[in-house]
Amino acid sequence: MLHHFDHRFGDYRDHPKGSENLILPDVPEERLQDPNYSPIGRYWVASGEVRSRLTNVWSRDWFLGWRDITKPQNERTVIASIFPRVAVGHTTPLMFPDTSPQLISAFYANLCSFVLDYTARQKIGGTHLTYGYLKQLPVLPPSTYQNPAPWANASLLRDWILPRVLELTYTAWD
Repeated sequence: MLHHFDHRFGDYRDHPKGSENLILPDVPEERLQDPNYSPIGRYWVASGEVRSRLTNVWSRDWFLGWRDITKPQNERTVIASIFPRVAVGHTTPLMFPDTSPQLISAFYANLCSFVLDYTARQKIGGTHLTYGYLKQLPVLPPSTYQNPAPWANASLLRDWILPRVLELTYTAWD
């Protein structure tokens, strides 16, 4: 139910109850235009359970994760997303970076880049994008975003990336 810059990519709201069909139809554009719209999941976990598992691990109201399952037929190999703090299954690995939200946003932009995706497509031999593969991908170090970019009149690359990541990511109130 996640895609690049879209935590509302799938929805079981109109999915027939008891249906074995796991393919979700596209979310209608009218729903995506509504910032109050939140998708409905297929399975549910009590929010207290999510809170208890994250005590002393993560205090923010959102997660950064990616789809573990991938295949050569997909348009993109690495599909990362920032999404609300909800229960996720084992096929959505999570990251808990201990840095500022600004650097996490820059890292997220790196995960969604074509360069990283191209490299991942060359490297992954199966259908799982595991932590081991992710660690081998061309991720820029935080210093890239903290030092002035030589081509940008001493401004920070982070200052150029952040408004764009925010505009693409912040599409709903949740």
